Amino acid sequence: MEGLDRKKYEKSLHLLTGFHLAKKSMEAYHHAKNTVESDSPIADEITSACAAICRDCVENIKQLNDEELHEVMKICLANAMMCDELYSNVK
Repeated sequence: MEGLDRKKYEKSLHLLTGFHLAKKSMEAYHHAKNTVESDSPIADEITSACAAICRDCVENIKQLNDEELHEVMKICLANAMMCDELYSNVK
């Protein structure tokens, strides 16, 4: 494609990937929270799995090696911490 600035394209792709991962971690946290609030018998398994998903998002953002995604990574980390807290409350 003529006129395509490869650096800008890669930067945009990194940002979109980071935002997608943050959204994924937020959805995981909300799923864990809803599971706990519904007194599900598998709440401990769900909260543990959701925390793992959030931590994976953090690691994936780190691999992108993009300073502009630092704040987005913090969102994923916060979601992981909240999932861990839910897990410790249902254990």
